[in-house]
Amino acid sequence: MLVELDTLSKPNRELVEDTFRVMSITFSYLDGPKSIDEFVKHKTPRPYYYLLYARLGDLYIEKERYTDAADSYRAFVSQDRNNEKAPLLEMQAIEAYSKGGFPDLVLQGKKEFVENYSYGRPSGPGESRATSPRWWPS
Repeated sequence: MLVELDTLSKPNRELVEDTFRVMSITFSYLDGPKSIDEFVKHKTPRPYYYLLYARLGDLYIEKERYTDAADSYRAFVSQDRNNEKAPLLEMQAIEAYSKGGFPDLVLQGKKEFVENYSYGRPSGPGESRATSPRWWPS
C-alpha cells in the first residue's frame, strides 16, 4: 500500500523526497529512464515506481533538459499505460515539451494522449468505462 507523501510527517516526507532525489541523480548519471527500466525489470511491481520516473523527469526540468524530462515521464507510460498514474505522467511530458518550446511535440503528445485516454473508451483489453482508471470523469 502506498502512503501519500502529504500524509507523512514533515521529517519523514523530507526523508522520502531526499531519497527520491538521490535516486534521480543516480539514474541521471547512468542511462536515465533506461536505468530505471533495468532497475525495476526483475522486481515485483511496487506502487511507487511511477515516482522514480516522475522525479527523474522533474530533475531534468530543473536542468532545462525538456526532451529528457518528457522521455522520462513517457518511459513509465510505455511500461504501464493502464496504470492510474500514467495519464498524469503523460500530461507532464506534454508540459515539458511546452516549457521547452517544442510545439510540434506538444501537438503530437496531445494527440497520443487523446488516443490513449479518450473519455468513454476502454483503456485496454477487457476493460470497460466502469473499470477504467479512477481519474476518468463519471
